Amino acid sequence: MSHRKLDVDSLGLDDEDFDELASATAGVDAAAIQADAEARAADVAGLLARGDLAGALRRGLDGVQPYGAPSHAELAHAKDLSTKTVANVLASARSTDIAALVAGLSPADHDLLLKYVFRGMASPADYNCTSLLAWHEKLVEVAGVGSIVRVLADRRVI
Repeated sequence: MSHRKLDVDSLGLDDEDFDELASATAGVDAAAIQADAEARAADVAGLLARGDLAGALRRGLDGVQPYGAPSHAELAHAKDLSTKTVANVLASARSTDIAALVAGLSPADHDLLLKYVFRGMASPADYNCTSLLAWHEKLVEVAGVGSIVRVLADRRVI
């Protein structure tokens, strides 16, 4: 007798179904996601020019995020642009300001920011891994190890 009350094998979800579930942007046009990423990048650049790091970080994590499987080629540019936008904010912050900036974010934003940190660290030639590691350290201090587990277990990837 099984200890499960629900037979998960009977659900019959194929890999295609999981890819569909992994995309939080299902039903949203790829062009709309790209337009949102471009608008967000322009807003963040303006906020950084004024020196508003907290506002730039919040705006970078705001809006429709380009979730989807890595095989979604139509979202690739939006994912890259969003990652560059957030990475520019992270690289602009002084190491002494990181803790205060992280403390001002919600738990959902902690997880989203950690996704961007991981995506940036996956391309060390494109992003400053020193600043990303500093952000990772402060995120884990504030959000805990549970944030890492949630990000790694989440099928919605950026």
